[in-house]
Amino acid sequence: MGLPTEEVGPLVGASGRTVRRWRQRPEMRADICKVRLRLLDGFVKSFQTEEAR
Repeated sequence: MGLPTEEVGPLVGASGRTVRRWRQRPEMRADICKVRLRLLDGFVKSFQTEEAR
């Protein structure tokens, strides 16, 4: 969600360095991409709903 890895690490019980390594894994990168697409899709739908009003 745009937080630095140093802030994400403590939230998930890991160091920022570990989070950076996790982000390099292909399966994690794919999951991050899916989440970003879902968030973008939700934003677009809410924007379209606002425009329809």
